[in-house]
Amino acid sequence: MLIELLVSVGIVLGLLGIVFGLVDPSGGALAVQSLAADVHQRQRTTLGEIHRHLLLAGSGPLPGANGVIGHLRPAVAPRLRGAAADPAPGADRVSVLYGVPGASGARLGAPLSGSPARVRLLPVAGCALPCGLSDRSGGLAVVYDATGRSDLYRVTDLDGADADLERLASGGGVYGAGSLIVPVLVRGYYHDAGAEQLRLHNGAGSDLPVVDGVVGFAVRYFGVAHPTLPPPAGPAAVTAPCLAAAAAAGAPASGIGVLSPALLSDDASCAAGGMPFDVDLFRIRRVRVEVTLRVADAAWRLPATGSPLMPVRNAAVRDVVASVDVAPRSLAGW
Repeated sequence: MLIELLVSVGIVLGLLGIVFGLVDPSGGALAVQSLAADVHQRQRTTLGEIHRHLLLAGSGPLPGANGVIGHLRPAVAPRLRGAAADPAPGADRVSVLYGVPGASGARLGAPLSGSPARVRLLPVAGCALPCGLSDRSGGLAVVYDATGRSDLYRVTDLDGADADLERLASGGGVYGAGSLIVPVLVRGYYHDAGAEQLRLHNGAGSDLPVVDGVVGFAVRYFGVAHPTLPPPAGPAAVTAPCLAAAAAAGAPASGIGVLSPALLSDDASCAAGGMPFDVDLFRIRRVRVEVTLRVADAAWRLPATGSPLMPVRNAAVRDVVASVDVAPRSLAGW
């Protein structure tokens, strides 16, 4: 009996070993599916958010104003902009500027000079003060005059028709009474390779992580061969003075080409007008963003290109690479 019992126990243990051997790979497969789905979901969310902001790049204010944000200042740039921003250009960063949707902005009731400064605001037709301006969520605004000269400001306090403004970039000059002040948003995405994060800079000093597990973030810019004047946005439309000068001096645009970050930052053509950026930024018509994400747990990783170091487990999740091409609406037909 004892021998038969031992034999039976041995058989049972052998069968259990076979069953567990079969179950473990299936458990690994289920875990891989769950982790892969998470990586794909994070990627879709990230690219969807970037796509949404790039579509809006350069838009605003509401129709009827004598200017379009993207005609006054570059809608897209390969560097961060605003307060506490790193001005160094690179292929691993992109910033987007556009008017707050649905906001018309206001007019200056008195000349604006220096920074900080307090100004009285006047409503434009069809809006009641503060006409979309706010000292919350960054409180950014672009002030511009009839010549197309502009500066990026932050609204630090808003009290009825009075606003306290702080200029965020070197510029200067006086903006006369009647100049427009339009609320804007800045969205600057950049890759923190050390932390494997994509981060968001809002132009007003806020810097927050967007998504973890990012091991690659690359931005490519495509545009026309030479800066050209945009189509008129109204009977009194204005453009940046350096853009008007470059368009008048150059040949007609022909074709779409790749614009490197170095090309888009190799001079300060607009500096004479108090705007420290390269006029070539006005050539951008399309942007391609590529994001590479990986699973957070290193034990489940397998890079998309393969690796001599296999993961600890018998199943793995490859890095996921995807890209999105966006042509900002405000730049269409320009």
